[in-house]
Amino acid sequence: MRLHLSKKETIILSLVLILSFAMISFIYFMLIKPKQETLHDVEKKLISEEALLAGAEARIENKQKVDSEGTLQLQKKLPVDPLVEQFLLDLEKAETISESFITSMDFGVETVETASTVVEEYIEEAQGNENTEEVESNDEARTGVIPDGIESVSVLLTVEAPTYFELEAFLSAIEQSSRITKVDELNFSGNKEVITTDDVPDKLTYTVRVTTFYYPKLEELKEQLPSLDVPDPSAKMNPLVPVVPKTSFNSSRDTTSTEDAVNHIERVSDSFKEHTVQSGETLYSISQKYYEDRSGEELIKEANELITDTLYAGQILKIPDREEK
Repeated sequence: MRLHLSKKETIILSLVLILSFAMISFIYFMLIKPKQETLHDVEKKLISEEALLAGAEARIENKQKVDSEGTLQLQKKLPVDPLVEQFLLDLEKAETISESFITSMDFGVETVETASTVVEEYIEEAQGNENTEEVESNDEARTGVIPDGIESVSVLLTVEAPTYFELEAFLSAIEQSSRITKVDELNFSGNKEVITTDDVPDKLTYTVRVTTFYYPKLEELKEQLPSLDVPDPSAKMNPLVPVVPKTSFNSSRDTTSTEDAVNHIERVSDSFKEHTVQSGETLYSISQKYYEDRSGEELIKEANELITDTLYAGQILKIPDREEK
């Protein structure tokens, strides 16, 4: 069956199709497509905002971590607590490095009016200012940056050193410590001149005043103080702590074990001598002193549980009798 349309009906059908296509195109391009483009733009913006948010969160996390680490590093230079123990460890480190011996210490803690100037000089040296005119023009600006209330810990040391070079090494070790430290004064006199080969040079004795600083106003940062850099005890026992023998439930055994422990302690104390290491001494020289040969080096190392041959001035060694080996 064929559908026969008149010319008029064909024209009307064509117009209807054209209008329908035009209507669909109008709806798509004027309504649907703009919405799709808007939705696509919103999705891109959302992705961009999520990326920015993730970056901001990462920066905040990194900043908090850096702030915490930065505070720790700053407190190694200028803590909020005196940290006298760490100061003593730094002095002992300088003493060991320079092979010197500190014979006395006289401490003093006080508020320092010129502490700001000292810290300012330290920062100025770290920045490496070369233009003196620029430094003078910025004096007032830098003075305002340094906070008030900085306090100091000062110690007057009496030190013995074999020669001037050990003195120089001692001062250099102090000045190179991570904490802001200042050598205030140094007093010494030259040794007696060595004229013949039989003359033994005297040790160089000098006094030096060393000052370090702290800022106690920042109480909230005390929880972030750096931990003490304490060396390992090397599995050594504290001689000031009495040895308590182990007890048992049997009273007779208890009495016997106590007596045995006391006798053992007495035997040990009788079989050992004590020697305080002086600057320049070695295991060889100590062995020569007590055993008249170097056979005692291993005895001394074993009795004191020494791993290496390194000795430090002021170290107390147990010298066993040769027969007790």
